[in-house]
Order: sequence, then structure tokens, then C-alpha cells
Amino acid sequence: MGTASFPFCYTYGMSPPIRPLTTKEIALFHRLFADVLSHDFPGYTPAIVDFFLHHVYTPPNIAYFMNAGATIIGAWEKGDLIGFAFIDKPYGGVSMCRWLGVEQGKRHQGTGRSIVAAWKGMAADARCHKLELAGQPDARGFYEKAGFKQEGTRLSSYFGIDQHLFGMILGTPDTGSMTIKK
Repeated sequence: MGTASFPFCYTYGMSPPIRPLTTKEIALFHRLFADVLSHDFPGYTPAIVDFFLHHVYTPPNIAYFMNAGATIIGAWEKGDLIGFAFIDKPYGGVSMCRWLGVEQGKRHQGTGRSIVAAWKGMAADARCHKLELAGQPDARGFYEKAGFKQEGTRLSSYFGIDQHLFGMILGTPDTGSMTIKK
């Protein structure tokens, strides 16, 4: 188990290859997550980053999140994880991404856009009508280029940072698909 709530891997043929991670690959994810979080989320203080890495997003907690329905999709290059999206279990027709990151040396090569495209396809397959995420102010340009619209701003939000709220409409909300009992 551990690849969670999306019905299958949508991402065959993408470059770089993108697929859901298994719980056996959590250590690979955690290493890249720690690097990206430490260097690329300037709104978080070192103490907050340490709290995330050693108390909230520990490997056992990540396994718990995955077994509860979260999905982590990863971009791969020559067997190495170079990018990821940590996506919550769809709820109410919305697919919410907690974290999206790409290894610093692999940026501006389409990896982030490929991850978003894979997430979008997986969410559509799960009959979601919308993608949502909260990003730091310096990521606004990327998300807008990827097709998201800024829907608002949360000032001094979680852990004291300002967050831009982004959304991408995929389709019309459908009560039937939002109330499937599993």
C-alpha cells in the first residue's frame, strides 16, 4: 500500500518520469524534502524547518499520512528523486498539495511543470474539480505560469508566514463524485 488515493499512475511517458512514491521510498523523499525545505522556503526560520523535519514530517509520520490517503508523486532522473509533490487525499472534489519542490540544480527544465501536469491528471482521474495550494510569495510566478490563479493571501498564516492561495479549476463540481463512499 502507501501510494494512496489516486487510482493509478497517470504519468507514463513524461520527462522526467513521474510516479507515486511507495512507503519504501520515504527515506529518499525525506532527504530531498529536507534539502528543499532548508534552502528554498525562506519564510520559515531554521527553528521551524527543524520542527517540520524532526517532529511533523518525520519518516514514520509521512508513512502514516500516506497510509491515510496522502500521495507523494516524484520526478525521477537516472534513479534519483529530483522533485516531488505531497498531495492530501482528495476531499470535497478538491486536491490539495501541501508541498511541491524540485532539486535546485534541476529547476528551469520543466520538472515542476511536469509534476503539476501529473498532479492535474491524477486529480482529474480521481474526479476532482479543483487543485489548490498555498505558496510562499516568491513562488507566485511559477504557479501562475503553471496555470494557477491567485485566489487570495493569508497574512501571518501557519507558522507566521504570508501565503498566497492558488487554485486551478479542472471542471464543474459534481455532487455524485464528491460523495462517493469508499
